[in-house]
Amino acid sequence: MKAPRRSGSAVLALSGVDDESAARSVRSALTLIRGVRAVQISLAQRQARVAFDPETVQPWQLHRAVQAVGCDAELQTPSKA
Repeated sequence: MKAPRRSGSAVLALSGVDDESAARSVRSALTLIRGVRAVQISLAQRQARVAFDPETVQPWQLHRAVQAVGCDAELQTPSKA
């Protein structure tokens, strides 16, 4: 029997994500990280919610991916389940 998959989640406060084009760029950058399972972007709240495998992904990788597309992010809530 397989052990249950652990899951982590993070909420990132985004800056520089002012339109749908920037949101798409951030979403794409985050989903390219191996181990990221889901990404939800809220332009209204300027947040990204990311579900990921904590054995594969570290929160700093999420931050770096957002920076790579010319935006910035501050980690608000990392968690492991």
